Amino acid sequence: MLFYRPIEGGIEIIRVLHGARDIDAVLDPEPMQ
Repeated sequence: MLFYRPIEGGIEIIRVLHGARDIDAVLDPEPMQ
C-alpha cells in the first residue's frame, strides 16, 4: 500500500506498507493495550 501526495512535477511518496503487515494495527490511531 502506498501513501502519496501530488506535488508540482509528480508525486511525493509518504509511506509504503508491505501487504503482510497488519494494516489495521498500523493505521489505528489508538495504541494497543
